[in-house]
Amino acid sequence: MAITLFLGSSDLTDITIPGSIAIIGDWAFSCCDRLAEIEIPESVTYLGESVFESCPKLRKVALYASAELSGNIFTGCKIESLAHGTYYSLDKNGLLYNSDRTVLLGAVSTDIESADIAETVTTIGNYAFYGCDSLYEVTIPAGVTSIGTAAFYDCGRVAEIVIPDGVTSIGNFAFYGCRRISEISIPTQVTKLGQAMFYECEGLTEIVIPGNVKSIEDYVFYNCTSLENVTIQNGVTSIGEGAFHWCTSLTEVTLPASVTKIDSFAFASCRSLTKITVPAGEVEIGSGAFPGQTTVVYEDVK
Repeated sequence: MAITLFLGSSDLTDITIPGSIAIIGDWAFSCCDRLAEIEIPESVTYLGESVFESCPKLRKVALYASAELSGNIFTGCKIESLAHGTYYSLDKNGLLYNSDRTVLLGAVSTDIESADIAETVTTIGNYAFYGCDSLYEVTIPAGVTSIGTAAFYDCGRVAEIVIPDGVTSIGNFAFYGCRRISEISIPTQVTKLGQAMFYECEGLTEIVIPGNVKSIEDYVFYNCTSLENVTIQNGVTSIGEGAFHWCTSLTEVTLPASVTKIDSFAFASCRSLTKITVPAGEVEIGSGAFPGQTTVVYEDVK
């Protein structure tokens, strides 16, 4: 049996889930704004994404499920008490892991201020610190290779994040709204900058995009208003829609010879951008890719 139908229930305060339940679907209890307590039995083998997202009064949880999670199921919550079975591990700072602490599932409360992630972690799960607007300090261990979707979404107080060199994958929206970060290094093994990865990182001043990155996806640096220096290394082939839209501090950009596609509005509203150098070869350029005041120079570049 499965549970999927309590989304947005304003009357639900507590619930007993019977041992016959095996599946709790995506967003099953999301936005249940009066839900305060719940126990999930071991019979549950699947817990969907964002099961308890935005349950503002949820304080007490017993998580005995045997489900393998891909990320945080408590986004937008402020859990005060979490009992759990052998399938999960909870540290003293309120970080929930899988049993062997190789996957960080996430913070169980958005009130978390400091996160010292376990050295054994290789994967930071989806939505791990989503909406943790009190978080100001985080340490990512050297063994991490993957950072999930929206992992640090809207962590507006964090001023510094060091991404380990071994990271090969970073999900969409990973650092969306991290407004205080001024600099960040992208590991050379990363092959794609996912959609809106640094969206509205208003403090970011410079970025180097390694040549192993083949694609800068849509809206990656949207509204990074302090971004002054962008170095795009040879190897990058495509720049997505609105990738640098509203980067109002950019004055000059040189695109490498490897670029073959610049999507619509890629540099739109970059009001200070006076010059952009584009490879002289065949490059597909979308509508409104460059602002009207910008001089576009086509020349052989390395």
